[in-house]
Amino acid sequence: NAHTNTTMPPAFMMMQIEWREALEEASTAAELERISDEAAQYERGQLSKIEQLIDVNHDYTAAANEVRALMFVARFVGEIEARLDQL
Repeated sequence: NAHTNTTMPPAFMMMQIEWREALEEASTAAELERISDEAAQYERGQLSKIEQLIDVNHDYTAAANEVRALMFVARFVGEIEARLDQL
């Protein structure tokens, strides 16, 4: 497939928006930790999904799309940690 769809799924886009809003509204370390825990749980799920796509399905295009989502989450976790450091 020469032309690969690299757009993120709508559910992922909505989750990003919700996380961003939660991060903006968070004012305590506990709130930030909750968001961080949610993101870390999502990261673990993404890693399992990517492993399945590569090892079982051999669907490298789909795996690459999931890696992009994982990269967003990793950056987002970094932003949360930076906010925690500021508190």
